[in-house]
Amino acid sequence: MSALQKVMTVTLMRADLYDSPTYTGAYLRLPANQNEIQDAMERARITANQPFKIVECYNNQGEYLEFIPENPQLDELNFLASRLAEMED
Repeated sequence: MSALQKVMTVTLMRADLYDSPTYTGAYLRLPANQNEIQDAMERARITANQPFKIVECYNNQGEYLEFIPENPQLDELNFLASRLAEMED
């Protein structure tokens, strides 16, 4: 199976550092495999079972995706991105 095109970029942030002016979280391009997700979690300093938020979601043209509900689940966004990546033009 060929690699899927990345169609979405999200920003992951630790819930307890969300309001910190010096903390920026980490970007993650979706769809992503487990290694890519783990890398983004480490860059965002999110450890196992630590609450985090997805605070931004953009398409691959850099447009903000307003239809994404507040507090989306990462696995659901990753599934959506994989389905979008499989679509024909």
